[in-house]
Amino acid sequence: MTYKRVFELFQLISKVPRGSGNCQGISDFIRSFAEKNGCAAVQDEALNVFVVKKAAVEYENAVTLVFQAHMDMVCVADSGVNHDFTKDAVEIAESDGWIYAPGTTLGADDGLGVAIMLGLIEDSKPSGRLEFIFTTEEETNMAGARAFDCTQVTGRKIINLDNEEE
Repeated sequence: MTYKRVFELFQLISKVPRGSGNCQGISDFIRSFAEKNGCAAVQDEALNVFVVKKAAVEYENAVTLVFQAHMDMVCVADSGVNHDFTKDAVEIAESDGWIYAPGTTLGADDGLGVAIMLGLIEDSKPSGRLEFIFTTEEETNMAGARAFDCTQVTGRKIINLDNEEE
């Protein structure tokens, strides 16, 4: 997985409206993406998606790693910008090595975490079992995390891709 691929995946998910309370499309996209890449994917009633990538041959005894990110984003447009976050894609621009969304929020929180996880799902490098938790409604009321069935998780080492602290 490369930075370039993560950025491509971020651009891809930025085409899918994913504001809090409007996660059906991105949830379906993640489930479908995982299944197309040979992973088991479970989508719950809260639209959370739990993905399991089996261990590669000779990596079955490696520690299972769990990755977590949320799929929803804050949706704010600048004054005078006509953008419907329920159906319009977020435009991505780049300037001097920085990415931004002209006139709207970018959705990097936590779209970049989601893009990294999608990159790991499709990566062909051998690894141990990987588990991915994609939750909804983090930007509003944490309803996705509260509704998530943790009994399906077997890994005991988690990497939260939406945290500013160690």
